[in-house]
Amino acid sequence: MDPKWLSKLPDSIATALVEAYESLDEMKRTSDSLTEQAALADLQVYLLNVSLLTTQTFEPGLTILSVPKLKQLARRFRSFYRQLDDLGHHFDRENWKSIFRNKLRI
Repeated sequence: MDPKWLSKLPDSIATALVEAYESLDEMKRTSDSLTEQAALADLQVYLLNVSLLTTQTFEPGLTILSVPKLKQLARRFRSFYRQLDDLGHHFDRENWKSIFRNKLRI
């Protein structure tokens, strides 16, 4: 994934989203479990959806009209982190959430 795809976003946010996506990709490559690979692919799709929503939120510039999209974006990120938690508990990888929280400091 290329940060230029998210060109409407501030560089720090675009880079963090790309790094998170690439981290998931790396975990997927190094995983021996097909179930884990499928779960990581689902998270990547979810992160792409979050990225699209983020782009739409920032597109017109942040105004009072952006508030509903910002709330929706916050709900999506909370759901994304919840999925990371669930996946981490299932596959015994407690550090997943902290990895992505550090990269996605938005």
